[in-house]
Amino acid sequence: MSADADEALIADRRARERVVDPKGSFIVQAPAGSGKTELLVQRLLALLATVDDPAEVLAITFTRKAAQEMRERLIGALEQAAQPAAPSMRPVELARRALALPVLARDQALGWRLREQPDRLVIDTFDAFCARIVARSYLSRVAGEGALGSVTDAAETLYREAATRALGAAEVADAVRGVLTVAGNQVDSVVELLAGLLARRAQWLGAAIDTSPQAIAELTAALRDAADAAMRALVSASDALGRHGNIAELAAYCATVWDRPGSEAKLLDQAEARRQLSAHWPLPATLAALPRWQTLAAMLLTGESGQRTWRKPGGVNKTAGFPKHDDKAFADLDPALRRQRKEQMVALLEALQHEHDLARSLDDLDHLPTLAALAEHETALRDTLVLLRHAAIELVALMRERGVTDFSGIMTAALAALRDNRADVMANLDAKLRHVLVDEVQDTNPAQFELLALLTADWTAGDGRTLFLVGDPMQSIYLFRDADVSLFRRAQRVGVGGVRLTAVTLNANYRSQPAVVDWVNHSLEGAFASGARGLFSDRDPVPFVAAIATHASGDDEGQSEIAASSPEQEAQEVAAAIAWRRQNQPEQSIAVLARTRGDAAAVIAALRARGVPFSANEFALWSARERVRDLLTLTYAVAAPWDRLALFALLRSPWVGLTLDSLSRFAMALRESPARPAWTLLAGEWAASLDASELARVRRAHAALRVGEARAWLSGVAERVEAVWCALDGDALLADNEARRDTAQFFEWLAELAPDGLLPPRQTLLMSMESKRQSFASATADTGEASDGSVELLTIHRAKGLEWDHVFVVGCDRAPRADQRSLAAWRFQALPGQPGREQDARSYAFAARDTRKREAGSVYDFLARFNRASRLDESKRQLYVAVTRARRTLTISRQAAHRDPPYGSFSFWLGQGVGATATAAEAGAVDRRLYLAASLTRGPVPAPLDETVVAWPAYDADASDAALDTQPARRLARAVGIVGHLLFEGLAAALRVGALTFSPSEDAARRALVDAGAVDDPDQDVTVEGTAGRLVRWFATAPTREHVRFLFAASHRESVQEFSLSAVDPATGLATGLRVDHSFVTEEGERWIVDYKFAEPADLDTADPQAIDAWVSHQCELYAPQLDAYRRVFAARDRCESCVAKPDGAAPRIVTALYFPWLDRLQRCE
Repeated sequence: MSADADEALIADRRARERVVDPKGSFIVQAPAGSGKTELLVQRLLALLATVDDPAEVLAITFTRKAAQEMRERLIGALEQAAQPAAPSMRPVELARRALALPVLARDQALGWRLREQPDRLVIDTFDAFCARIVARSYLSRVAGEGALGSVTDAAETLYREAATRALGAAEVADAVRGVLTVAGNQVDSVVELLAGLLARRAQWLGAAIDTSPQAIAELTAALRDAADAAMRALVSASDALGRHGNIAELAAYCATVWDRPGSEAKLLDQAEARRQLSAHWPLPATLAALPRWQTLAAMLLTGESGQRTWRKPGGVNKTAGFPKHDDKAFADLDPALRRQRKEQMVALLEALQHEHDLARSLDDLDHLPTLAALAEHETALRDTLVLLRHAAIELVALMRERGVTDFSGIMTAALAALRDNRADVMANLDAKLRHVLVDEVQDTNPAQFELLALLTADWTAGDGRTLFLVGDPMQSIYLFRDADVSLFRRAQRVGVGGVRLTAVTLNANYRSQPAVVDWVNHSLEGAFASGARGLFSDRDPVPFVAAIATHASGDDEGQSEIAASSPEQEAQEVAAAIAWRRQNQPEQSIAVLARTRGDAAAVIAALRARGVPFSANEFALWSARERVRDLLTLTYAVAAPWDRLALFALLRSPWVGLTLDSLSRFAMALRESPARPAWTLLAGEWAASLDASELARVRRAHAALRVGEARAWLSGVAERVEAVWCALDGDALLADNEARRDTAQFFEWLAELAPDGLLPPRQTLLMSMESKRQSFASATADTGEASDGSVELLTIHRAKGLEWDHVFVVGCDRAPRADQRSLAAWRFQALPGQPGREQDARSYAFAARDTRKREAGSVYDFLARFNRASRLDESKRQLYVAVTRARRTLTISRQAAHRDPPYGSFSFWLGQGVGATATAAEAGAVDRRLYLAASLTRGPVPAPLDETVVAWPAYDADASDAALDTQPARRLARAVGIVGHLLFEGLAAALRVGALTFSPSEDAARRALVDAGAVDDPDQDVTVEGTAGRLVRWFATAPTREHVRFLFAASHRESVQEFSLSAVDPATGLATGLRVDHSFVTEEGERWIVDYKFAEPADLDTADPQAIDAWVSHQCELYAPQLDAYRRVFAARDRCESCVAKPDGAAPRIVTALYFPWLDRLQRCE
């Protein structure tokens, strides 16, 4: 360990000692693996040693599990301190013991008996603490929002019912009409959107409670403040543009060019806009000047709104307002002036090409609302707020009728109690509150943060009361629960309520091995430095905090990548690496982490196929379980007797089990009696033809359904369905405890969903069942490491706070989910430009859904774009959480590694890292090395091969890496390799479907080259545009070339393009991979492995054949290690009987070759 690291660890240890001091208030940033829970326990012990009653110390966490773990660890510390100190105790245990001994003495002196009565420790979740506040408040005794009711698990049903009532209320009919108009009269959609907003009402209820004209005006003013604040990002734009060119002169010149006799009305309008830009330049960064800023953007940018980039200097022409000096159509304009203005515009654009942030900001201007849009928005805002307010009122009434509440209702009531009667609430707590500790502060939402501010409103420095907040902004991943990471950042600056906090950051990592820690530091620092750009980017981004490993380096540690061409192949390679781990290191824990269920589905199937035991309860939809689907079928057969489809499904279920032939006969009988409920015909004459066993089961089903019918007016739906289920002898078919638990939970859920005996609409029922996935799945999920040694599959959210020896992260190329339009959008944190709001944790801007298009100044979209940028930034924090779960090894699984990953995907953020490898041009040296062995994922494992070092194909790196190479020739060569390989894929696809020609777009090829990092090479007089034309011309004639016809002959078998194979190193278990450009097996039984090379001799036009032969031979020597690795791995693969059919029983003979398109030469490299 370096001297710098040693000093940093010493500073970290001193910081930990400092924050335990019970006299100070702190906010601690504790990155992953830094021992946050231990720090909280030590702080709790230090505080308990200073109080007269344990209830004077309040600790708040987010989950009951975390609260219980903290309580158990604290009691365990007291139990350990009560015993003699062991000589083998570690420093952290000695420190904990030193803090626990004074607590034991105080416990004995004051009779606390904490070890016997651990519940005297006040360690609550936010929800539990809010419930205590409400229970002890005057509000709960008078009129609280369902405050005295129990928390219901069927709140979604109440939300939908309240939304439905609100839409049908006559007193808000005008508002309903307005909202439905905006939503395209999709009533069902509005019901669901309203229900979703009601679930989150603690966040917006303060804004929606007042619908007066003054309140609407204030909300509109807040939106304008937000827009002005966004535009202030353009303050530096005027200076930057002014340095590079005279905008006023250029805009005025364009106006002169367009304002001519015979010009179209559109051009005349543009000319006037340019004149206004010229007259008012430099522009103020205010919303009033937005039209002129948009004119500037149109002048300098090109492309579709949302994806515009700087105009290319070569695209400055008369269409852009700059005709050539010799254009006769503009003979009345001075030729010298025309030449001068065009040169000025070209110079300006050349200077701006690398100002990417400024281009993004100008492009974002189309998404800012105009003053007219804000005025127009007031009507939609008023309608939405009126409807929201009425829906909230209906929900309160429903909850009081049912005697229930929800967590949002408890939070709302607690905040109301503290705002209106804080002294009363504080006096009624168990003891005078002196110290508050909050865990995972980065995940607090504005309502929870306001709760903390109200609790500590009258606290002052030195009065003996302290606030201790701990968390990690880099792990804030609960935006979907309204978590706002900016609140943590603001607390670091200004504190909370009346308490100023000392900010402390920890660095020591006690979890991961050094190789993993180093990789995370190296790869994610750049990701956190990048992020959303433009007007909607975060003005206070979360910085990356590098960790320092405390463990000594081990043999089995590090990070690796799996590169695959499809989700199925990715899953197979992950499963192979996991199988190796379980076979060779069965005592070590393994987890597969994914963003969504879809990302894990293929891995689950691959593990199941290999017989690898795994636990994936979180991904097992409760509604997808067969026994639950059967119970749902039974529910509709009982509660909806006219639903013949449900009855048919019941008759096919395990409870009855009719054959399809018998069902067909029953269907014929139903045709003769269409007016009767279908179940009444089960005992009809048609059943006489059934065998004895089926007849007995049909009679039992008929009798059971009669039981349900008899109870129709006496019992609720759940009781009737359960009675029929019992009559069908359903209990006899329950195979295990999990099945019994699912069945019991189903009937409980159904009773809550339909308490009045009426079954809700099918869509409502199915959506409610889907929303119960998490709670039902978690009933059987192990919340820690799998105790039976099985592999755990979890979402990243579920994995937070856990750790494993080996972690695989899959689905890294998936982009974050697209936004779903709601009825309203808002922002929680104080926005720049809102004076006096810095201390107000409830600052917000609120917008209603409107009818304007996104690129036409939609107010809703303007605010939603801030939230969209926040979600993109959150995706890199999800990546951080995922990769920091690993103790020993971390494997990143990626697909299509040679393509640009989607924006916001994990692969995208990894490509932003400072340590991103710049791959050389194809003829260059090896930059990225992969150590391959032959434990392949396909088929049986062949005999191990010698370890081989191979170069990863040059085109396999991210295109963004090209920017790290400053030599135009190398960048152009690399880009040609990337685009050429893509064109070969297209050519292969065209030939597969029998196309006789292949004609790629020259413009598309040029854009692809630019995206791949290509730039003009003035030294060689080679341009990107010329190179694109050369590529397109070559591929247009490719189908006529003899070697191309051979490479893609229809007679070949096993023909694949961009084919990926992976291997697992027996020494480390790390899965790696390689990608082959083209492989096929000829009719003669030869396996060809072909690599495309777009390199060419520097003097191709003048070189003689011997010189070209020598150059080609040198290329074969240069790529011999790479081709040899291909040969070895394919040889191992072809030995697997399940991989390639071999009629003669022998593996194909392998031929490796390089194909040089520019030479049209296919060279064997034997």
